[in-house]
Amino acid sequence: MLGQLGTYSGALTTDAKGRVTSGAALSEADIPTLSTAGKVSGSAINAGTIGGSTAISSSGNLVTTGTVQGSTVSTSSLRIYNGANYVQMTAPVLGGILNFTLPAADGAAGTLMKTNGAGQLSFGSLAATDIPSLDAAKITTGVLPIARGGTGLGSYGNNSVLVSNGTGSALSSLNCALGEIIKFDVSGFAGCGTDSSGSGSQWTTTGSDIYFNTGNVGIGITNPSELLHLRKDSASQTYLRVENSFASGGSASARFGVKTNAAGEAYFGGWVTTAAASLRGNYGIIVNGGNNNLLLGTNNQARVLIDNMGNVGIGTTTPSYKLQVDGAFNTSERIVVGGSGYGTAGAPAIAIGTTNRLNLDSANVMSFVAGGSAAQIFLNASTSPASFNGSDSGTFRLSLTPTNSNPAYSFKDDNNTGLQNPVADVISIVTGGSERARVDAAGNVGIGTTAPRQL
Repeated sequence: MLGQLGTYSGALTTDAKGRVTSGAALSEADIPTLSTAGKVSGSAINAGTIGGSTAISSSGNLVTTGTVQGSTVSTSSLRIYNGANYVQMTAPVLGGILNFTLPAADGAAGTLMKTNGAGQLSFGSLAATDIPSLDAAKITTGVLPIARGGTGLGSYGNNSVLVSNGTGSALSSLNCALGEIIKFDVSGFAGCGTDSSGSGSQWTTTGSDIYFNTGNVGIGITNPSELLHLRKDSASQTYLRVENSFASGGSASARFGVKTNAAGEAYFGGWVTTAAASLRGNYGIIVNGGNNNLLLGTNNQARVLIDNMGNVGIGTTTPSYKLQVDGAFNTSERIVVGGSGYGTAGAPAIAIGTTNRLNLDSANVMSFVAGGSAAQIFLNASTSPASFNGSDSGTFRLSLTPTNSNPAYSFKDDNNTGLQNPVADVISIVTGGSERARVDAAGNVGIGTTAPRQL
């Protein structure tokens, strides 16, 4: 369409036929305001300043080498270029508005930017409260200093002692040689060395053994008087105990010491648990658990022996009886031999030499044998207390409770015939259980009478 002759906005001049005859540059005033969305696209605006109070809204990119000014910039991604390179900040996926307010001034060198939890950013130093608790297992590298509860060491040898290196910032590994002790110098620094004060341990270690050659050992006492001195100042027993929990047939232990009572009783032996029930219990005992003899001696000589059969020998090491004494002995008390039936010709209750013996034949009957196998004297508490030569009835018998039917002196197989003592100073002759003759104190003899008047 041809225009009319004239000048348009001072920029274009045409003739009557509408042809442009001259032109000039457009000024800002020559460009009308664009109020319809989508009228500017591509790189239509590529220089100058976009001003005004109306917001610029675009779904594309806003690219400029100049300055974009405004109170609010709304974008999902912002790029800041340096030549062909750029820094890009992209908003995350949000469920609401997240607002940050930048600090009003620059922070000092080395400070950090942090938030107050309400979006206000500020510069400051990192405080201990800013660091959350951390599991120590998470610390896998580095060295933790002493001030933070560590050792200040990366590693140290086996069987070592950690000591301060004197600076307070690290520990040192101290590994002493055999026989050395840890010593401190005048500055308080620790080191290894030998004990030159004379107050160190007297014990010497060799492998798994420990020993010393001089002095006494005290337990519960500061001035021991023996090689091993045990003491307890309490109302309980003081024992030295030796135990084997792997003994055959059960565990066993022996205790040596003093029981607590008024007499201060010495105690040798102890609680023993073995296969033998007779040896179980809290006894004062001396036990040989094997099939061997038990010997007591003095002056390097055997004095008392108990053999493995239970025979006891005093003065002999080969006892043949439950008690055998080789040598004289004296007692102020009784010698008690068991009940009836103890003692035979081959095994008398009490033997004196090889042919003299005392037997307990039966209840209330005792016999004496001298120089042979037959008894010469029988004592019978039930009937005739004494009989002589051979058996209980004997060749000659004595009675301690005489009567005419059992006279004081009688004969074998004729117990009612013998001599009687009816009254003082009188002897009578008894036959068949009756008195036949009598001799009184005056020498008078009576036959058939108990009161003779003549010789």
